[in-house]
Amino acid sequence: MSIVRDAVTADMGAVTAIYNHAVAHETSTWDHDPMSLDDRMAWFEDRRAAGFPVLVAEVDGRVVGNAQLTVWGSEGEIGSIVVAESHRRQGLARRLIAALVAEAQARELDALDIGVHRDKPHLRAFYESLGFRPIKKSGPMPTFFEPIITLRLPLQALRKNGREIA
Repeated sequence: MSIVRDAVTADMGAVTAIYNHAVAHETSTWDHDPMSLDDRMAWFEDRRAAGFPVLVAEVDGRVVGNAQLTVWGSEGEIGSIVVAESHRRQGLARRLIAALVAEAQARELDALDIGVHRDKPHLRAFYESLGFRPIKKSGPMPTFFEPIITLRLPLQALRKNGREIA
């Protein structure tokens, strides 16, 4: 059985291991170096103190994925979506995103952004299938953003149409 729930401190060991595997073997994170458990714990406590949700996907009692939401004014950004390789293509990323969209709607945010590497067209197609669309970011961006495409999900349109991501 799988569930999506709020992360707790005890989940950070599994979250760190899953994240570090992605850092070492993929381009789905912005990091190039693994994160220590102490660093991940500090990250988690900072997110919690700021009121930003961190969610985990759990299968048969084991944490196999996570995602988080950052909020800036009336907009949010989904980040750190990572699902263990052994549990991909089972709808867990979709469920994590749906839960974060529901949270953003409950906070009455106007839009959600997500960044995707240009060399991951399958991820871009996945996010676009959920209603995200490419946008141009304005202003100076750090150089590490250059291979990134920003996609936006307008939440006002979802509310108006009564649409949900399932």
